[in-house]
Amino acid sequence: MATATDNLERRAHWLGYLGLLPLIGGTLVLAAGADAFPVPMIQAYGAVILTFVGAIHWGRALGSGDRRLMTRSVVPSLAGWSSLLLPAAVALPALAAAFALMLLFDYGQYTELPWFRRLRLQLTIIVCASLLAGWAVL
Repeated sequence: MATATDNLERRAHWLGYLGLLPLIGGTLVLAAGADAFPVPMIQAYGAVILTFVGAIHWGRALGSGDRRLMTRSVVPSLAGWSSLLLPAAVALPALAAAFALMLLFDYGQYTELPWFRRLRLQLTIIVCASLLAGWAVL
């Protein structure tokens, strides 16, 4: 019988991967030879996902009262928003770098949840690969 933790882990996996569909789809459309239409979509969705990654830490900070974590949780949204002001040729690799940095930060934060660390690694690899593939096609 599945435990509540098993159900949470399964749901997190499904939702995490489903959340990548707009990014992967936009990258595939761009790679298939579409004009530049998907580029703003890829760039904007990368910024949205990066903001979400930071918001995870905001929620943790509220629960723990950790003011430093709350302050750090805003950095990804500021980086994501800033990327929207840049040309895609600069923004896409910058977003990929921001995701890689957040993964390093998250690895230090979630030592008690090895399944979540694995999921973050898998999702980050896909996000970075999609962003860099979109950048390579520009």
